[in-house]
Amino acid sequence: MRKMYYIDTNIVLSYNFTTEETHLRAFNLIRKIKKSTDEFYISPLTILELYCVVSRNINKYTLPPIALILFRSDKDKVEYIIKYSIQRLNLKICQEINTNSELENLNIEIFSEYQCAIKLSPRIKLRSLDMLHIAYAFRLRKEGKIKYIVSLDKEIRERKLLIKNITDINLISRVYNP
Repeated sequence: MRKMYYIDTNIVLSYNFTTEETHLRAFNLIRKIKKSTDEFYISPLTILELYCVVSRNINKYTLPPIALILFRSDKDKVEYIIKYSIQRLNLKICQEINTNSELENLNIEIFSEYQCAIKLSPRIKLRSLDMLHIAYAFRLRKEGKIKYIVSLDKEIRERKLLIKNITDINLISRVYNP
């Protein structure tokens, strides 16, 4: 049976770049997982985070000499790094679903992932971006696309059992057989 995973932003960058502090952990983790799967998912939120992190730290990421010649602007370098990172891991990007849900107590419409994050937040108690990652993963879980989330995030790791009990998503954060 094929295993499918939602990959957190920290894994995408740590796997691809030796300059990341957790590179070896992420590399070994993904290498082990790749033996049992061919599907890794990320969300549009991950793309946003990649753009923000790479833009702030552009000089941290080593580019091949040809890229330095071809891409002179930071914008071009950022786009290259993100495209490279996505392709190297063969990541699938889950599409936004333009369904709005009404937030009952404020009488407004919001995106469904936001509503899911809001509903889960009192129980899981994560920071907003982490909560949104859980919401995207939860949607993919309900669609039968993933069973696992891969993250090195400390707060997510601390809530591993809570996330599993509430969303039926298993957290993978170290090398072992899930």
